[in-house]
Amino acid sequence: MEAGRPEAKRGFGRGMLIVGILGLATSFPALMGKPEMFYRSYLLAFVFWNGLAVGSLASATSAPTALIACGIGLVVVSAAFLAFGKGVRAM
Repeated sequence: MEAGRPEAKRGFGRGMLIVGILGLATSFPALMGKPEMFYRSYLLAFVFWNGLAVGSLASATSAPTALIACGIGLVVVSAAFLAFGKGVRAM
């Protein structure tokens, strides 16, 4: 999606709204039928998705720190891998 295309963003947001409403509609009977099982499942899903998000955030924010801590050696090695990868694709 490009920044200059608000209609594409609107369509994506509408699709996510529909998915959310369908998820809520499918979980409502479980809440009414077996509330204890519903809350256990909800807690498991909540912990899983939040753990995934927090882990990704920690990984994304620690990458620049690791680069500074390892020094210039990591930069040289990563540049060599990038150069090798570009050479292989050009063949």
